[in-house]
Amino acid sequence: MTRRMFILMSPVALSLLLAQAGCNKGAANDVEVESLKADLARIEGERDALKKDVETVTEDRSQLKKKVDELITSRGELTKQVNELIVARDRLQNQFGELNASRDQWQKQVNELTKAKDQAVTEAQNAQAQINNLEKSLQAATQKVSQLEEQFKQVQAAMKDLQDKLNF
Repeated sequence: MTRRMFILMSPVALSLLLAQAGCNKGAANDVEVESLKADLARIEGERDALKKDVETVTEDRSQLKKKVDELITSRGELTKQVNELIVARDRLQNQFGELNASRDQWQKQVNELTKAKDQAVTEAQNAQAQINNLEKSLQAATQKVSQLEEQFKQVQAAMKDLQDKLNF
């Protein structure tokens, strides 16, 4: 800011010096006028360079503002995407919880069915043992019946022999 003031005040100062130099004629004044003209030319060059710098800075500022606006827009879009991802994550966590509950129910049913199968196998083994015992008892009874039938046949034969002997 101070440099700008200096640059803006320099032409005014030079003008005043030139005006004063115009009032006093002489060789010293001509040298001073030439020096002031050179200073004026140098200051105008610096002023032009500063104008270019201001234009460059203004362009850079505009480009940076545009980039900032793009970043703000991008941030808004990213925030929206993050919020969508949070909603999706929450939904997946709920589904995961439901799946865990279902898995626990299925595991409970599997355990119950396994227990029921084991009981059925035990009952089937007990029934098979009873069947085997009944088969053995049936075989023993069948043998006894066969023996009794044989004895009965022998008794019948003996009775027939006796009747035949008595009838003769």
